[in-house]
Amino acid sequence: MDDRLQTAANPLWSSAMSRRSKARAGKVAGSQLPKWCGLGIAALLVLSGGGYLSLRGYLQSDGFRQFLSERVSKVVGMSGEFSPFEWQGLALRVNSYEATGEGAIRELKAERLATEVRLTGVKRGVWELKGTSIGSLQMTLQPDIAEIEREHRPDISPPSERKSAWGLPRKVELDEFQIESLNLDAQLSQGPLSARNLRVTAQSDGGVGAYKAQISEGHIETPWKQLPSFEIEEIKMRVANRNDFYLTDAKLNLTDRGRITANGKWQRDSGNFSVDGICSGIACQAVVNATWAKRISGEITLPFQLKREQGELQAQGGLKIENAMLTALPVLEVLAAYADTTRFRTIALEQATANWSRRGETIEISEIIMASESLARLEGTLRIDGQKLDGHMRLGIVPGLLARLPGAETHVFVARENGLLWAPVRISGTLNDPKEDLTHRLIAAAGLRVIEALPEHGKALADLALTKLGEDPAEIIEKGEKILDQGTEIIHQADQLLNSFLNPPPPEEEP
Repeated sequence: MDDRLQTAANPLWSSAMSRRSKARAGKVAGSQLPKWCGLGIAALLVLSGGGYLSLRGYLQSDGFRQFLSERVSKVVGMSGEFSPFEWQGLALRVNSYEATGEGAIRELKAERLATEVRLTGVKRGVWELKGTSIGSLQMTLQPDIAEIEREHRPDISPPSERKSAWGLPRKVELDEFQIESLNLDAQLSQGPLSARNLRVTAQSDGGVGAYKAQISEGHIETPWKQLPSFEIEEIKMRVANRNDFYLTDAKLNLTDRGRITANGKWQRDSGNFSVDGICSGIACQAVVNATWAKRISGEITLPFQLKREQGELQAQGGLKIENAMLTALPVLEVLAAYADTTRFRTIALEQATANWSRRGETIEISEIIMASESLARLEGTLRIDGQKLDGHMRLGIVPGLLARLPGAETHVFVARENGLLWAPVRISGTLNDPKEDLTHRLIAAAGLRVIEALPEHGKALADLALTKLGEDPAEIIEKGEKILDQGTEIIHQADQLLNSFLNPPPPEEEP
């Protein structure tokens, strides 16, 4: 019986045969699957290995060195190049990078560079650089950022993220980096500024070109007498979009004595900046010229705000002097001489405060208060234009202090307020040779008081006698200021002068 007849006669036989056929077919197919999987995995390994070798080949080519040179040069706005690369696997060492430019940074040289390239970012179109370090970085800066012509300013736009024609990344990412020794030199209009051995660390802060950085040590020399040099205790900053620099916290120690804390912002493209801070514990002698260093002592606390907008530098703040002592201050020396007392020669101040602002070479000092209890108080404003002084003040003294000087408390110190007698004081001259008008008014008042004390007929006779000499009495007194300029001697000399006119010697007899 053939199979067809057997199948038709016995359906169970047909079913059994079908199961055996499928089993044989499945066995054949199952035996082929491991072979295909193995071939696929082997192909992937070959392709991956080939891709890895291709990437390594590109990294170690001169093309990658030129690519990094272009990327770094674009970021710093300069034209520069790396020296030949030295590879150990994916670890890279470079002897130097040197660049020059016409923007804020004129010259730059980095030495002993090291980093490691990670390939995990290739899929995102970036070269990831890990653990980047620079042994030393030397920079020469443009003296005045505000004067840089706009066409010379660096292109700070982010590098293109487009891949090359071969699908290679065109973007570089730094997760962190450190500079063992950063040195800066800048020739400012006031003189040279330099920074030495600054230690810098930085890490990515999210976003393109965003970093947090810290300077943990270093020494800075400036051309400014008020701030000649200082040591960096700590400076923390943040960079956003390669353009906005934020000074989040700065702590500086002055070389001689004192401390500065500050925070602020700088915009790289415009050169605008603002800084808020406070100087404390600074000796007066460290910030005033040699003439005033002999006249004032104490420790200065100076809150300040500096800013530059559209190329104009502005500064303002306050001033407080702790343990202030005035010695031989010109206007007070006058009082000491004419009052015949030493109390005005050296004065300890319970209060010494002021506000100030500066634009260009002009300094405005306002709300000046110098007060010594039970003695005197000086208030007013002062304008310093280069070296010239222009001040409008008033001096208050305790009643009775100038009682020995005729006319002082009746013709000069005439306003009474808060228990003091007040007189206006005009300040002029220069920083090295200040002038005040109180002296002349005290002398004139003393001379006038002597004349007023004479009997009425005696005063008329004195005026007549002086007129006979061809000069006005006021002119005689004015000339007397130059001769009688020492203390209360004015009264004695005035008496002698007047007595000579009132009591002339008898005429000599003719032989």
